Amino acid sequence: HYWDEAQTQRLLPYSEIDHRDGYLHLSTFEQMLATAERYYGHAEKLFALEIPLNLITQKVRFEEATNGEAFPHLYGELEIAVIKRAIPLTQNGNGSFLAELTSR
Repeated sequence: HYWDEAQTQRLLPYSEIDHRDGYLHLSTFEQMLATAERYYGHAEKLFALEIPLNLITQKVRFEEATNGEAFPHLYGELEIAVIKRAIPLTQNGNGSFLAELTSR
């Protein structure tokens, strides 16, 4: 449903949590699987969107999360044109994921 809205609006919509916090929650490549497991372990079909940082640098701040780790937060809109690719994440059935990477 988010992706359908993004296609129509040409912008990635904010989730409820994003609206509450005032920014789009992002993860680095290294943080991707842990984030998927922490927040989307129940999802059967999930994609991680690869966004080149150099295209959004002016809107991103790395800020410390409650676990002490710095996560990228995007303040403003994210145009879907900057998305390089969607990486399918496969559910292992136990709440963990594997990224289906053909190349990076």
